[in-house]
Amino acid sequence: MMNLNILDQVMQAEATLAAQILHNPRSKDVIKYLFYQSSVTLKEVSILLEITHPTAAKLIEELQRSNIVQTLEESRSSGGRRSAQYQLNPDAGYILCVDAGRLNTKLALMNLHREILSYRHFRSRVFKNDDGFIPLLKESLADMLEETRIPNQKIIGMGVGIPGFVDSVNGTSYSFLDYFGKPIQEVLEENFDLPVVISNDVNMMAHAEHHFGMAQHYKDTLVLNLGWGIGMGFILNNAVYMGGDGFAGEFGHIQVDPGGIACHCGKVGCLETVASGEAIARIAIKRLQEGEKSLLAYDYSEDLTQITARKIVSVALEGDEFSIQLLEESGEAIGKCLAIVLQVLNPKLIVLGGKHSRAGKLITNSIEKCITRYTNPKIGEGIIIEQSSLGENANMLGAAGLVIEKLVCS
Repeated sequence: MMNLNILDQVMQAEATLAAQILHNPRSKDVIKYLFYQSSVTLKEVSILLEITHPTAAKLIEELQRSNIVQTLEESRSSGGRRSAQYQLNPDAGYILCVDAGRLNTKLALMNLHREILSYRHFRSRVFKNDDGFIPLLKESLADMLEETRIPNQKIIGMGVGIPGFVDSVNGTSYSFLDYFGKPIQEVLEENFDLPVVISNDVNMMAHAEHHFGMAQHYKDTLVLNLGWGIGMGFILNNAVYMGGDGFAGEFGHIQVDPGGIACHCGKVGCLETVASGEAIARIAIKRLQEGEKSLLAYDYSEDLTQITARKIVSVALEGDEFSIQLLEESGEAIGKCLAIVLQVLNPKLIVLGGKHSRAGKLITNSIEKCITRYTNPKIGEGIIIEQSSLGENANMLGAAGLVIEKLVCS
């Protein structure tokens, strides 16, 4: 068995060689391409980088010597000859992906084949100056490293998605995890001794949909995150659109009820107050307390206040009429606001993500009716609404992609 000192020396030698390789912009382009596309041939490298076949071969050879790239297999080309396929070495480095939600935080340790090796989650309220967030994050990471036996020095970066207003350029979150004005990116880098990239959680989801989901095949797509709140990501002209200050997509804060309740953003009657997961649960509890009938009343007979939107979706899918009506009302409110965005941007695809998107047609039927009713027929014609194929791991994939782009290949 190799002793620890020799192992450290080997890892240090690999790290030094890899650092030299990564000074080459062409190497970065290959790594980025492989992360998103999984494999490549020498011919594809030469076309991608507009270089000769011998130059491409030398580049791949250098990446192999640094243990970043490995041979996958040989595949038969159209001419009958076999051409070697190359892929990233999945264990050349690992990425810590964090989805910092308002009520729950999820973490995943991912290799360079986008495989999740370890997963944790903890209850959190990531409001401003939350002193408990960092210790819980550290504890979870320590557990994952112990479980996987991955050395801390092999983590190449941390990608963090945060709801609300996030300035990813300056590393600052203005809505949550604002540490007395100190950028959360700086706080995390100091605590974890890792390079960190942060982004709005829905933009992170849009990044994943753009590279790995259904939006790969569309130039313009809206990505709708239906969770505790409601957010929107834009993929416009084959790129995730962030807005002038990075704040694009605050879809949940369009006012729909001027006489409604106060929103956590400080305004009144926002879409989130009537159609988000939090709102659906609140409305359900109120109506059941007033005597309406539902399976929920039996399941939570001892304490109605424990009802969640996830449970409402579950019983709606079982046929509970009360819960179906709640989801239809939510879909109608979302659809009316969505119709406005469609009139302005004219996308062809809408991807629904987030934990409550699994309601499927129970929400999308209402949305489709509103698109038909409130948009110009030429704009509404042919719009496709699909549930995300990436599931609840979309944010993790987006976080990993941003680490590769912003921290490794920039």
